Parts: sequence; C-alpha cells; structure tokens
Amino acid sequence: MNKLDESQSVLLEQVRASSFLLNKKIKKLEKGIDREMVG
Repeated sequence: MNKLDESQSVLLEQVRASSFLLNKKIKKLEKGIDREMVG
C-alpha cells in the first residue's frame, strides 16, 4: 500500500511539472501572437 502511494505521488509530481511547463509554453505562445497582431 505504501509503495503504491509513493508511485502515485511521484506520478502526480510529474503531471504537475509537465502541466506547469505546458502553461508556460502556452503563455509564451499567446504573448508572441499578441506581438504579431500588434506589429
């Protein structure tokens, strides 16, 4: 049971990290699109 909890928490951390990176990428893309629209 403890092992399962550990692996689950590791998976959760990975998911959190990847979603955080995705959000950063999306924000960068949005900023770039805004710049292109203005320029």
